Formats: sequence, C-alpha cells, structure tokens
Amino acid sequence: MNELTQAAKQRLDDFRRHAWIRRILPAIAWRDEKQHLLIMTTQKLVSSFYDGRRKVRMSSKELRNHIIFIDEFDYQAEVLQEYLAQAQWVQEPPECLGQLLDGGRRLLQRMQHVATEPAPMIRMRLAEFLENLENTLVEKDVDLTHARSLVMPLQQYLTGESFGEHYLFRSDHLVTSERLIMRKAEHGYEIIKPNALPQDNKSIIDISDFLRLMEKFIRQFNLMLTDLTASEDEAHEYIKKLTRLLFDPVNDYRPSYYGSTLPNMSRFLLPRTELPELRELRKNNILPNTHASIFGLTNWLLKQNVVDTDIDPLRIQIKRAFLPTTAEGLLLSLASRNLVFALSATSYIERACNHFDVRWVNSALRYIAEARNPAVTKSYLGTTFENRPDSWFKEPIPYVQTDDDLQLQNTAIEEINSSKESIRKTQLNTEIHDFNKIKNSPHSADLLASLPPAFFQNDDEPSTDFESEYRQNILLKLLDVLDLAGKKPQHRGHLAFVNSISYLRKWLTAAIATQSRDCLTWLKLDPPLSDNLLLKNFTDVFIPLTIHNEPALICLLTAECQKKRASVMPIRPHLLPGVLLLC
Repeated sequence: MNELTQAAKQRLDDFRRHAWIRRILPAIAWRDEKQHLLIMTTQKLVSSFYDGRRKVRMSSKELRNHIIFIDEFDYQAEVLQEYLAQAQWVQEPPECLGQLLDGGRRLLQRMQHVATEPAPMIRMRLAEFLENLENTLVEKDVDLTHARSLVMPLQQYLTGESFGEHYLFRSDHLVTSERLIMRKAEHGYEIIKPNALPQDNKSIIDISDFLRLMEKFIRQFNLMLTDLTASEDEAHEYIKKLTRLLFDPVNDYRPSYYGSTLPNMSRFLLPRTELPELRELRKNNILPNTHASIFGLTNWLLKQNVVDTDIDPLRIQIKRAFLPTTAEGLLLSLASRNLVFALSATSYIERACNHFDVRWVNSALRYIAEARNPAVTKSYLGTTFENRPDSWFKEPIPYVQTDDDLQLQNTAIEEINSSKESIRKTQLNTEIHDFNKIKNSPHSADLLASLPPAFFQNDDEPSTDFESEYRQNILLKLLDVLDLAGKKPQHRGHLAFVNSISYLRKWLTAAIATQSRDCLTWLKLDPPLSDNLLLKNFTDVFIPLTIHNEPALICLLTAECQKKRASVMPIRPHLLPGVLLLC
C-alpha cells in the first residue's frame, strides 16, 4: 500500500513539475517554488485560480497575509460588480425554506445514531438552525406547512381587479412606495394594503418582516458550515452533501434545483463572514452605508402569475434581484487579511458610478484596525470596544492609511502633473460649434423635401414628429462636418464622434436620396471601392467622395462593422491617409 501511495505521489509531482502544466497553471510554480510574484486578472482572483492543491479565490483563507497590488484600481469596481450581479437563484424563498424544514426534520432523525465525525457537529448545527427558524416563524405567525405561496386577495380576484406590480428595495432598510401586509387565508398568504384590513384581523404580517426573515435564514443556512473545517473546499463539499440530503428526496433523490443552487450561493456569501468587528456599526448609522456595503442590495418584485392564469391565477410571483455583498465589501474583506496597495492615477476623482466608495473602505478599515488592537479601547468614531474575543488580537492590520499619507500622495500627484506639463508644453483650445450652417442655408429645405416621407423611419416602424426632426438635424449637422473637413486641411484625418451615422450612410448610399444629394453642389459621390481587394467587403463603411473638388474618403465606423472580415488583412482606418473617421 505504501508503494502505491509513493507511486501516486510521484506521478502527481511529475505532473506538477511539467513545464506546460506550469505555463497553463502558473500558480503551481508560484506555490511550489515559493515565487515572490503572481500576476492575474481581477476576475481570475475573484472567481478562483488553481494552485496545484485547491482552488483559491479572493475570499480564501489560503490567500491570507500576502501583499496584493491592484493595478488600475478604480476600474476594478465595475469588474467586481459584474461578478456579484448574478441572477438570483432562489426566487421563491418560502418554498425553499418550507422544503428545508421538511427535509431537515427527517434528516435529523436519521443522523441521531451516527457518531462518525463530522456528522455529530453537522447534526448539532442543523438542529440549532431549524429550531431557530421554527421559533421565529411561530413568533411571526407564519406557518409554512399551511401555505408557502403569496396570493392576491380572493375578493380582488372575483371582482376582476388586477394585482399590478409592487417593488420593494432593501439596502440599509426595506423601502417601498406603499406599505403592504400579508394576511393568512385558506388559499395562501394574501398581499393587501393596510387600509383594506378589517379591524379585528390579527393574522397579519408585515411583508417587510417576512421578506427580511426569508433572506436572513437562507443566508444563515449557506454560511452554517463554512467554518466546519480549515479548508474552504472541504467545507463546501459538506455544504453540497447536506443540501443534497435535504432537498433531493422530493425529487426522487435526483439532483434538485435547491440542492444544486444553494451551495453555489455560499461562494458569494463567504467574503463577509470574517468581518465581525463591524457588527456593531451595522446596527447604527455612525458609519453610514456599512450595512449596505457588507450585505449588498436586494430588489423584490411582486406581481401576478401570468404564465398559468388559466389554472392558477391567484398566485403572486416573487422576482428578486440580489447583490450578496458589494465591491466595497469584497475589497474590505481582502484588506482586513492582506496588505493591499491600490495603484491608480484617478482613484481620488470621486464618481457616482462604477467606482469604489474609497472613503467608506478607508474608514471601515481604520475601525477594524482599532478593534484588533488591545491597547485601543475607544474608536476614532467615539464608540467603545467591549467584550472583544482574543481571536481579534491575533491578526492585527499591519498598516492603515493616515491623513499624512493622503497629503503625501496628493503632493506627489501634483509634482508629477507639473513635471508632465513642463515636458509636453501643450495648450488645449476648446471651441463650441453648433454645426448649423447647412441647416440655416437655403439648400436645407430642398435637401429634405427631396427625400421620401419614409426616409427617416426605422424599418417599418412609423416615427414621431420629434424623432423625424431629431434625425433630420443629425443628418444636417454631419453634412456640416463634411463641409468643414473639405474646406480646412487641418480637419482632415480627424475623428468625429457623433450620436448616429445610420441616416448619413443611408443618405450617401441609397438611390432614393440621389435627388437630395444633388442639392449640395460642393459634394459629389465617387464610384464605390468594390474593385479594391482590401476594401471590397467594406463598401458601406468606406465611402469615397469629392468635397469642394478635393478627393476624400470617409469611414463610417461602428462596433458592428469592426466585426467584418477583410479579404486580405484587418482594416485599420488610422493607417489610411486623408480619412475622416466618423464613429
């Protein structure tokens, strides 16, 4: 047996040492050879990379205590947001938790006689979770054995009144345009407005409390076993086994939806499990946005079931868009375990979209650093630290950015800007132009009148007066651009970024616009480049013209035309002299 083990280990070592394997999976060489540098994309770090033993991701404990450099820091917020903005898998939380309760009771009965680890620990945690869930549901007067569906009021259905759509948003608090109430009925839980309640009705539940509970317990279940073992992958395997045993029996012990979905959710919830120091800040507003930055955002939509209206028209569908945490939450979790250097030239230019909330990250990180320092008893926010566990003090944050550091960085930025300005010695002149010369000329009326009435329609859809006027103005402004480019040599070879070029292309190439083109004496359409081997597939992109008796070639460049295949080589318009590129 020992020889077989040694042989298997030798084959594994040979596999890991293979040059091509290390090229494909460079993290193997990084770990085995104790290399000092490993370069990867942000997406790879978040989703996972293989180091030869396990998958390591941004939230993994194996990444702890490494120094991490994030290049182009301010552009990584959008990458993290796209990763987190996954479609929410659990759309019907009452059904999910109802199946969890049913399967959990039966599984606990079978597990009570198993003494092999880690079964006793899993059974203890599952029993504690189910007891907490049952007690909370009883307290809120929610009975998932009675009904698990939200339904529209029966009287509202019988009178033919539509339920409509109701949105609810959760960040720090659950917000909705109007308050909604759940009322237990024979056919489910009716969703009604408070003013429709009879005064003696006691079986009512606030919809906000109900949805908060559903979200809370689904999250707790996904994190229940994350610290069961030292290995994140091993803990994930136990989560997969447990969910299969809980949910697959109702599906003939075949893979069920919840059985395969919930383990994947735990991957997204892991990054925020290691920030207990911020628990007190989440309960108050001393550091704004703390709860939302860690727990993410949720958008609920309640609407009538439109798929099965012939059989089940009373059921209300629950749609849920969900961010389990935020880009700031991921970054803070990483910075609480690692020394992180964010490299960027523009990160201090605060923007509302696609940018980290740098102020919150720095403030929260400073608070965590003080919470992990046994010598600090009062935070910079004015709160006192009480009953801190000793585990907090074992992992102090080595460095937190100070006000002096920020001042030093700003000074360095100013010096770099001054140095570049002295080297470039450039002067930028800005001129605002309305490009209305063609529109105000006597030719514009004839030019537009010569076009057929349907010229400015989008396919067969009729256009409104506003749309037609807008498209006419765009066409006249672009013709003014061509006029200026033909008159002034300094405008040739330039880029012109415009809103739309579709109707300019149509005006230049369509036969129905021939009479309209003749209204401009300074512009002539030359033969197309169909005989040119390089450009023959791009006759609708590269259009030869004569402008003020000078030859010109304009390029109507869009994202779609860049996907076309050239006959000989890829088209690079900037290599062609005398081109006016309209994008």
